[in-house]
Amino acid sequence: MSSSLSLYLTPFCFFCQRVLFVANQLGIELQHIDLYDQPEAGEDLLALRGRTTVPVLRMNDAQGGVRFLPESHDIIRALKSFSAQGGVPDTVPESWMQLPSAAS
Repeated sequence: MSSSLSLYLTPFCFFCQRVLFVANQLGIELQHIDLYDQPEAGEDLLALRGRTTVPVLRMNDAQGGVRFLPESHDIIRALKSFSAQGGVPDTVPESWMQLPSAAS
């Protein structure tokens, strides 16, 4: 199983559209998680950051790890890095945010 990328977004968010534009230009496929169409998806964001602001990039890695990267500039920097490295890495960068465990 390879890594996959999803982008939490809303259709009228300028910063979300900017991330989508860059991903398209780089040829990086992102699954769209639209908070208007899937309001329940905001629960992950609320647990992670205490708010549901978008865009937030979610990466599921080959080993089952899940991490989140908020902020459009950081997301674009990560996408450009992935492109320069030849694709999405198999492991999630440790610097990305992680959902609190159920035990917390």
